[in-house]
Amino acid sequence: MPKHQNEKQGTMQTGASKIQQKAICHTIGPARVLAGPGSGKTFTIIQRLQYLVNTMSVSPDKILCITFTKAAALEMQERYLKQYHETRLAYGKVCFSTIHSICFHMLKESGEFRQYSLIKESQKRKLMEMQLKEVYHTNSYLNEKYSLSELVNYSMISEILDAVGKEKNGLIYESDELPRSCFKQIFTKYQDALQERKLLDFDDMTGCALKLLLQNITIREKWQRQFEHILVDEFQDVNDVQYQLIKLLALPQNNLFVVGDDDQAIYGFRGALPNIMKQFSKDYPDANLLFLAENYRSRENIVRFANQIISENTERIEKNADSKKKEGTICIICKESYTAEADCLLQDIQKLSREELSQSAIIVRTNREAEHYAKLLRNHYIPVRESQKTSPSVNRPILQSFIKEDFCAFLQFCMEGEKRSHFLKIMNKPERYLSRHALKGETVRENDFLEYYKNNPSMLETVKNFFAHIRRVKELSFSMAIRYYRNVMKYDDYLREKAGNKETEAEYLKTADELLMLLKKHKSNEDCMAFWNRIEEEMLTVTSQKADSTSSVDGISVLTMHSAKGLEFFHVFLPDVNEGIIPPKQCKTKDGLEEERRLLYVAITRAVDYLTIYYTKERGQNPSRFIRRFIPRQ
Repeated sequence: MPKHQNEKQGTMQTGASKIQQKAICHTIGPARVLAGPGSGKTFTIIQRLQYLVNTMSVSPDKILCITFTKAAALEMQERYLKQYHETRLAYGKVCFSTIHSICFHMLKESGEFRQYSLIKESQKRKLMEMQLKEVYHTNSYLNEKYSLSELVNYSMISEILDAVGKEKNGLIYESDELPRSCFKQIFTKYQDALQERKLLDFDDMTGCALKLLLQNITIREKWQRQFEHILVDEFQDVNDVQYQLIKLLALPQNNLFVVGDDDQAIYGFRGALPNIMKQFSKDYPDANLLFLAENYRSRENIVRFANQIISENTERIEKNADSKKKEGTICIICKESYTAEADCLLQDIQKLSREELSQSAIIVRTNREAEHYAKLLRNHYIPVRESQKTSPSVNRPILQSFIKEDFCAFLQFCMEGEKRSHFLKIMNKPERYLSRHALKGETVRENDFLEYYKNNPSMLETVKNFFAHIRRVKELSFSMAIRYYRNVMKYDDYLREKAGNKETEAEYLKTADELLMLLKKHKSNEDCMAFWNRIEEEMLTVTSQKADSTSSVDGISVLTMHSAKGLEFFHVFLPDVNEGIIPPKQCKTKDGLEEERRLLYVAITRAVDYLTIYYTKERGQNPSRFIRRFIPRQ
């Protein structure tokens, strides 16, 4: 069994340490638990849940346990239920939820947001494009600086959407390219467009939920009564909006139990900053403050090295982790070129046994590097473990695909009134050469097409076949209708043609298959949008089924520093630890540099027994400033 699992079970076997026991048995009121890497934080939270239910007689449905990823919530729920089955003690409907999921529930249950739905990624881009065009024609600065095509292109839309997300998470957008006054105008137009269409984007949820609770005392008190105890995992990942929401929910009892590590705060781009742990102590001066100092994961040399790295940061709570596991091996290797570095890395990996390989990881700074090293390994016939954590599209990807939009339009056209807008999306997928000029109103009629093509026998046959298919589909279930659309009406042929290559074709067909599986959940009384909204909510809400985070193929893991958080490995390889990569060239502020150092700290503390760091001297490059003092002078 590979060792890259969240939180080792060592503390479960030996029982809680004294400091863990203090955290577990905290009674009422606020508590802050600083939990360093490998310190058994998940174990502590699970045992605390049992303590609340079994010893303090708290009803399980009065407990909310917040995590920041669905995978973490699922794992915690599974471990809680496992404890129940093993001990026959604590059980009940403890609410394990992401912050976004609980906010989604609040909004959907309120009268104001009941009709709202989450915007799809493709919709976001299209909506932003529309707003940029409108702003461009009224803004003299944009007219002088950009052509319309320069402003309304893929990269600019991506940059502005990213800035909008940061703004909603409490970060102020500042750029030399786009003055704040221009950005605010675009932001306001975009938000107005969302409001008009009753749409929310992902970053709206916490802000809208907070506003709802602040303005509506009835709804606020309902949710405050719902939960008597709130536990927050990975508290350092909370941004200010989320923190204000959590504090509001915890009133009036303030039974708020937060667990985190400011040294592992690596999501500054989301507005999550390390001083949230200090702020908690200021907001709750009587809070119980605890530190889980013992690292049960890594050997002492690795823990000591990690302590030395992170101690250079000034914006942190002073602490020093330790380990009772002796020794641990750290190697820092310099090569003259990237090619020599890669050769050395490959040689080191090839020395591993099959079992060691599956328990090891290459951890890098960016997704591009991860893709590069995964390809390098495969080219040398070294197996690479596939992981959902490394996937760039783990966030409900199939619900954001154009294929889902096409399926939805097809079902709405067939089952919900043959509307013009739905027809336009599907009429030429695959190409039938149907013209929109044949349409005479908002409802699509076969006779209008027959009249339009009355002098074209070939197109008349096409029209008759198309509408005959539609009549057959009307009698089918949603899933059978889509199966018919794909196979009989040849939508899959359209996907193959659109893909252009075998790799993309396989990706498209896999997405279509996954959507078809979801459609089997359709209930007979649901219209199309109600069905997709329910599926979307289910994907945001924790279910009892745990998603498998890895494939069954053994191999070395290749991860970014962000995606490696929470995992552990027998041997960690850190290539390219050079200045300009970690930290990157564009990182110049003190806060930015401290976050980059925390990223390296997270990567180092994934290692259990062995840590190997590589850097290169190619083109006069230097080792990262974070490791320079550990390199002997030559």
